[in-house]
Amino acid sequence: MAVQDPSQGLLVKLWTARADKKQVLLSADGVPEVVIYTHAEPVNAVTLAFDQNGNPNLTVGGISGALLYWYDATRPGMETTSLPADHLYPMLTLDDARDLNIAASDIILSYVRGGVLRYRQQRERFQIEHTPLLGDGGSPLTVPGKPLLHVSMTRKQRVQWTFLNTDNWAMNPAHALYYARTHSEIGREPSGNINDASYRACADKLFDEGFGICTSFDPAAESLEEFEQRICNLIGGSVSRSLIDGQYYLDLARGDYDLDSLPVITDDDILSFSAQPSVLDGAINSVSVKYFDPCRKESVTTPPVQALGLIDAFGVIHQTASYPEIPSAALALIIAERDLRNTVTPTIAFELTCMPDSVRALRPNNYFRLQSKKRRIADMVCLLGEKQAGTLKSGAVKITAAQDIYSLPQTSFVEVESGIDTSPDPTPYPITAQVAMEAPYIELVQRLDRANLDALPADVGYLLAMADQPAQGGQNYGLAVAPAGGDYLVEMTGDWCPVAVVAGDPAVDVVPVGQTVIPVAGVGRASQVTLGAAALWESEVVRIDAIDTEAGTVTVGRGCADTVPVEHVAGSRIWVYDEAASSNMTEYTDGEAIDIKLLTNTAVAQLDPADAVAMSVEFARRAVRPYPPAAVTFNGEAWPPALTGQVDVVWAHRDRKAQADQLVDQAVASIGPEPGTTYTVRWILDGVEVHAEAGIVGSASSYTPAAAGTLRIEIQSQRDGLDSLQVYRHTAEYIPTP
Repeated sequence: MAVQDPSQGLLVKLWTARADKKQVLLSADGVPEVVIYTHAEPVNAVTLAFDQNGNPNLTVGGISGALLYWYDATRPGMETTSLPADHLYPMLTLDDARDLNIAASDIILSYVRGGVLRYRQQRERFQIEHTPLLGDGGSPLTVPGKPLLHVSMTRKQRVQWTFLNTDNWAMNPAHALYYARTHSEIGREPSGNINDASYRACADKLFDEGFGICTSFDPAAESLEEFEQRICNLIGGSVSRSLIDGQYYLDLARGDYDLDSLPVITDDDILSFSAQPSVLDGAINSVSVKYFDPCRKESVTTPPVQALGLIDAFGVIHQTASYPEIPSAALALIIAERDLRNTVTPTIAFELTCMPDSVRALRPNNYFRLQSKKRRIADMVCLLGEKQAGTLKSGAVKITAAQDIYSLPQTSFVEVESGIDTSPDPTPYPITAQVAMEAPYIELVQRLDRANLDALPADVGYLLAMADQPAQGGQNYGLAVAPAGGDYLVEMTGDWCPVAVVAGDPAVDVVPVGQTVIPVAGVGRASQVTLGAAALWESEVVRIDAIDTEAGTVTVGRGCADTVPVEHVAGSRIWVYDEAASSNMTEYTDGEAIDIKLLTNTAVAQLDPADAVAMSVEFARRAVRPYPPAAVTFNGEAWPPALTGQVDVVWAHRDRKAQADQLVDQAVASIGPEPGTTYTVRWILDGVEVHAEAGIVGSASSYTPAAAGTLRIEIQSQRDGLDSLQVYRHTAEYIPTP
């Protein structure tokens, strides 16, 4: 029997997948543990399902997101598919209860997207999303904020989904004990062997007390009996099997008994007797409880609950009890009060040897009445602790018991200080600073290998998006893309981009086109910036040459790649996107328009797309367009405010392919041009085009306007019928020569 061996059927062995750092290991009884998958980062979640041919399929979760490791019968072979960030709580199960392999094997991948339960099927290569409905033609199952805990097949061959009710994080301990004892992979006890009435009564009692727990069972760390004892120690109860009917009972020690109905043990039943009264000089008189807050995800210790009289007499004797199953301060304080009462209340413990018939029906945590005239005990209610069965030679039964003091207090007289919650806010907030664009050629050179770059169709473009972290925080964001008017699908996870904000008053302050030292109000994530990196300043690509945090300046190279230098207002952002831009690397064609939403991710949630601000990108073959001219001068000056006489325009060439991934700014001399490049120069006087010269293969053009006015000169590149993405423009006052 081994992996990918269905020859003996599919219900032969119980297999376990576990994560160990970056590895997922698979094992079964009698089968050596093997590494089935190695992840790129530490694994924090894994689910396992075998298809009908014995092929193991996994969902693997890590810090950067989840993936699906699955068997593709069309190859055939194993495939690794990254799951979108909005596919929350992904889990696998075999949606077929037959125990023999068949051709139509069908694992389903279940997850929550947009607060709604969804699934995909192996038979469809997990390509198509389905939404289960409640009833025939009913509505989808909406589970906002409720994690998917478990997916399984019922005995009637139906898929069953279990969710965590986050309205009440805790589970009733009686439910946990019943589940563990009867689960097919844990206790395996038939439900007929469980006394349902006792478990139900305890569940109701625990519910009335507000007793909820958060816990787990690890068969590698503890047995079922150890798990039950751990829970019973917490709730003041016990699970035991009756000698009368053979059923398992759950009993709580709460003092809620009917005195007249309690069994009575008298001198006639007692064969031997010893009593041990408690003493208080060494008793615990101060109790704190350490619990785990699942919302804050941290352990918390309550203030001490104390018996002040004993402290005055004997000093503080403190104990901190650890109950990580407790999820709330209120319950932790009540348990601390109970534990303190148990240690400071004077009681008597008994060890009795009794006739077997007198104690046969008693179970641990059952009450009985002790009446012993020989020991001057008229009538005392006691609680049974342990019971040891008799032997073949002697049927006498030994029991330990104590006076009843174990009812649970309803009130504690101390409170837990809420303190200051330093954990990150789990609420995802909308992103207010974001930008998206079609990727320039300089980015494709870095992201694609030479073979794919050369084979790239001329009408294909790629998306780039950047975002700054909201003021309220967030781990990262999901890049959600939709065809214009279509549904949004999260396709990848992006990281926050370093960004600088230009200093000054946006209403009056403008950065001129020739300025390279830019005053900034601050640079977010400055430690992540590499000098020489590309940045996007509104529509202009610049190069980061220096950052002076003390002076509050950023030095840049202007008009790089396929852009030209332009003026910028104060308050505009410089996005240092070189290593922080996100791209789904999907090929979009010329003229195609898409909508983008960036969805903030926190540790537990993702922003609803309905709350995000949409951006639109229309693809225009940006990567294959010729670069515009650079280093333009007008009568020998770069940006003259006025011109006169004949105007001589001179520029430097730029070559898209020769420059490749190099960020060449406006100060650099000619490179190229790219073969086939020509230029067009337009002369617009007072808003009217008065002259144009097209098809220029050189790097100069001259013209003398006939009249004075506001002159705008535009220079643009052309190649293979394509214009440069941007036009080099300069406006000056023109004064004719007298």
